Amino acid sequence: MPEGNEIRMKGLGVSPGVAIGCAMVSVHAQSYEKADGTPALTDPKREEERFLKAVAESRRQLVELRERLKQEGKVKEAEIFEAHALFLDDPEVLGPIKKKIDKGVGAEAALNNVMNRCLAVFEKIGTPAAERQAADVRDITARILNNLGGGPAEVLKKGGILVARELAPSETADLEKREVAALVTEYGGSTSHTALVAQAMDLPAVLGVANLLTHIEDGDLLVVDGTKGEIIINPSPETQAIYGEMLAEQRRERSELKALRGVKAKTKDGRSVTLLGNITIPEETKRLIEYGAEGIGLYRTEFLFMGRRELPDEEEQYANYAKAVVAAEGKPVTIRTLDLGGDKFAAVLGKTRESNPFLGWRAIRICLDRPDFFRTQLRAMIRAANLGNVRIMFPMIATVEEFRHAKSLFLEAKAELTARGEKVKEYIPCGMMVEIPAAALMADHFAKHVDFFSIGSNDLVQYTLAADRGNAKVAKLYDALHPAVLRLISMTVEAARRGERKIDVCCCGAAAGKPESGLLYLGLGVNELSMPAEAQSIMKRAMARFDFEDCENAARKIAQAPDFDTYKELRAEWAAQFKKEREK
Repeated sequence: MPEGNEIRMKGLGVSPGVAIGCAMVSVHAQSYEKADGTPALTDPKREEERFLKAVAESRRQLVELRERLKQEGKVKEAEIFEAHALFLDDPEVLGPIKKKIDKGVGAEAALNNVMNRCLAVFEKIGTPAAERQAADVRDITARILNNLGGGPAEVLKKGGILVARELAPSETADLEKREVAALVTEYGGSTSHTALVAQAMDLPAVLGVANLLTHIEDGDLLVVDGTKGEIIINPSPETQAIYGEMLAEQRRERSELKALRGVKAKTKDGRSVTLLGNITIPEETKRLIEYGAEGIGLYRTEFLFMGRRELPDEEEQYANYAKAVVAAEGKPVTIRTLDLGGDKFAAVLGKTRESNPFLGWRAIRICLDRPDFFRTQLRAMIRAANLGNVRIMFPMIATVEEFRHAKSLFLEAKAELTARGEKVKEYIPCGMMVEIPAAALMADHFAKHVDFFSIGSNDLVQYTLAADRGNAKVAKLYDALHPAVLRLISMTVEAARRGERKIDVCCCGAAAGKPESGLLYLGLGVNELSMPAEAQSIMKRAMARFDFEDCENAARKIAQAPDFDTYKELRAEWAAQFKKEREK
């Protein structure tokens, strides 16, 4: 491919597809750079007035943004800005900045100095949660800097490509309305906030492009290849022509996929499979149903608890769950109880930092230790079940005793509602996430107590292979089709099918929405897959090209691979077969 003066840079492709457009360098990236080297001033009183005025204006903007997002039904995004506003009220943050200003340091330099020290702490921690908190700090810093004066003007334009150090939460609020074509950042990984936004909006995205901002300027023509994880700055005419053809083909393909929304998911030989959707806020339900989802396989409730001063009460929780259940129009809605911890924190629960949070106090462990709080959530779910087809799911279950304890609290919550004189549905299925290897190994015992299994492939892979899915240094070890992972899934399915009950097995992790892995999970006997809206039609098309027996044979062979070389050969065979069928 001709290069000429074009610059090619590699990163991590987190959302597939291609885009061509003008680079729009983030306001936050520009303003943050501008703060460096601001000279000390001699009038501390005036500088403190400037600083406090900028903080007050930033707080006003955040409250206004939060309220607008709430009115638009974007509850999750609104909670992010609620947390930002609380950050601006923290004396431990403002105090050190004011002390520096009192010593004659300019407001910009004082802010930058204190925030950089805060960022250094998060960078030292190095967890995905710490990375997201660092992104919040940079977002807040840039907002205050803009309000101190001289900040750059808003640059987002329709059809442009947003370029940033990392995508700040405040920059995601209007992306859909602006019709941004793609996202490119200098930092960020496959589980970052930016990656999730890009995937949810079906935007091509390349993250983690080292030294990106030193090579690109506002207005540069840019090609983004989210499939290869590559960007091309100022592409040659030949490169533009090649990617122009790819873009036209992409548009044709998306039109073809749109036609599959109303088609039932079946393999080539007629084996039906249930495709469900994942949501974080109830407003997403309608879009998933429009995309052809047969229900909700995972409703993540923890986002209702994050960035708050007080726990949501029963009525607020009920209103949220009820909205999703009604929007599902009778289709099943699987509501997962609180799954905080690991890389998701809620200060309102008083959770302290842990040296290894993924192996610490999280998910069901928090709920069982806080039964009053847990029963409140369960009562809200049980009430919502009166409006439709609700299933309740407990995360991070490791022992049968944990499930039985959770189920007993569920029954207590039902009894409390009955005592209040409220209507209670007689049967509400209660299932569990299989995301700890111990749960898969003991699946035959769990199957006697649960109504369904749901495999959380993200954590199951992470715990099985001892590889942090957010750590780039061990990313090559994180493999959703590793024989050990496939064997654990197979054990879970066999336990579910044994005996008279024959309970359903769903997979709701990231691998469920990727055809190459999702088809192998089907081959192991998983009968439900839960995924984002955009993945629904892609999975249907892939399924229609394979007989179930093809998927079954490939999955069994890979699961039984005796060594790594054999495994690589079998994976290559499956990839070749997959590519061949895809190109027909």
